[in-house]
Amino acid sequence: MDKIVKSYADDLLNDQLGYQVSEAEEKACYAFCRQANSDFLIRSLKELKGFAKSAQKMKIKGQETPPILEKLTRIYFRKVEEQARLFTALGMFETSYRTHLATWMEHYYGLKKWWDPIYTTILAGDHCTSVKKINGTPITSGLANAVDRLLRGIDGYDLSGNKIKQQNSGHFLLNFSKLSDLEELIKEQWPQFKISLQGHNPALTTQVSFLAVFKRIRDARNSCFHHREVASRPDIMRNIENMLDLVNVHLETASISARIAAVKPIASIVQWDERHNFGLNRLSPYTIEISIENEKSISVMNGRTTFEAMQRAIDVIAADDRMRITAVSIGAMEAISDFSTTLRDVENGKLID
Repeated sequence: MDKIVKSYADDLLNDQLGYQVSEAEEKACYAFCRQANSDFLIRSLKELKGFAKSAQKMKIKGQETPPILEKLTRIYFRKVEEQARLFTALGMFETSYRTHLATWMEHYYGLKKWWDPIYTTILAGDHCTSVKKINGTPITSGLANAVDRLLRGIDGYDLSGNKIKQQNSGHFLLNFSKLSDLEELIKEQWPQFKISLQGHNPALTTQVSFLAVFKRIRDARNSCFHHREVASRPDIMRNIENMLDLVNVHLETASISARIAAVKPIASIVQWDERHNFGLNRLSPYTIEISIENEKSISVMNGRTTFEAMQRAIDVIAADDRMRITAVSIGAMEAISDFSTTLRDVENGKLID
């Protein structure tokens, strides 16, 4: 297997950069390629073409070429973190539109189980389009078909499952829906549904523009959830932000709320050894002093960078206390050289080695 990994890594470096890894970095580079997502890796290598050209010129002059692995891993994991933040935003988008659509349909049709007339009709052996009204409100055949597809997607084409029967409102039913189901339901009820959207962004409140952006976000969601890199992440984030604003959700506020939540760190039970090494710095102990209003606490944390050690120290702080942090100082155990920062500096990554 090692030979296959070596061949795979060498081919990637040669094909993307025309670059051959040095003997000093060989093992670490192959260890990294063994775990890396190929899509992210290829796109990361493309960002290193300028570096590779400079290295090639140095090699021709007989000079020692600079190491590539540190640059490659920084680009790669930057992409991983950017995609992780997009993943969170996509989750907020999908959840918000499920909730908004479920609330609107219950309000519009005056019925908690608005799908029930179509469901019972299908179970009785009739076609869904024979249903012309839901609780006295006229519906189109397009909507009947959209609900039909939603229900069959949840309980199987023959509706032999039992999930639908257990749901007593659209809020719970749509938890089992696909994003494409939401898109279809909105499309088939657009003239009525658009009234529920905030109208201060007219560019997104026409059917064509709304559905085009919705589909773009859905395509990005599918790529992200299948661990393929999403191109133009900043543009997608802006699309999500604007679409969430239509249903009274503020993306930045929701994102910050998620980031400051006191998520309990998961303790690692597997000990690190050399076979895991792909060129990271060794762990070093740091002293971290955290001020929470007028109270100070000092802890010792291990980290490969000052930021990692500081993040570990913040991870164990309760959510309420995190909101009251006023300063952080950190220094290496060997020769402590403190520096202070505000919480915003911490979030902006100014302390990264």
